[in-house]
Amino acid sequence: MVFGEKHDFAIEAVVEPNLVLLSSVWGRMCVWCAGVPLGDFSEPHCGLPYSSFKSLCLDLPELWDPEFEGKSDEELFNHLDAVLYGVKDGVEVVDERTLEECEDDARAYSRFSFLTNWGEMFDREGKSFIFCRDGNSVSVLNRPLGTTQLRLLRTSAVSVEAACSEFMIWFEQEQTKLRPPSALRV
Repeated sequence: MVFGEKHDFAIEAVVEPNLVLLSSVWGRMCVWCAGVPLGDFSEPHCGLPYSSFKSLCLDLPELWDPEFEGKSDEELFNHLDAVLYGVKDGVEVVDERTLEECEDDARAYSRFSFLTNWGEMFDREGKSFIFCRDGNSVSVLNRPLGTTQLRLLRTSAVSVEAACSEFMIWFEQEQTKLRPPSALRV
């Protein structure tokens, strides 16, 4: 199933065949942004990140912080990579923040993390951050694993919200098939 348009923004997902009743929704997934695939659709039996897409859909209109104004894409990526993952220019750095400061930064900035730690299918994609500066246009900054290249991918908030909503409806339907209320009765 493809939710959205690959040339714009889409979530491609399938449920693994032969899942039995009372199973979780295991499957395969890839996200497309501006025609660029993010994720390994061939990776089998992955947990599909329903709650991450739900949070993205809710947070999308506010995925910007005034402190980002004037920063280049590279500076913005490096700032978030440092405060969330302790990495600068691809190298782990000594982090002298207190635990409380790290927790504060995680609360403030984790909403900008996109696909990183969302599932096995995204493990080899490097890191991505997502922004919606004006409530209408969405930017994804992606640094593929093992490179210093930074990709800027653009789409619209309407496209992201539509794909996320369609994916969530489909996921809920698949979950109901695998866990029908009658099968949960004792």
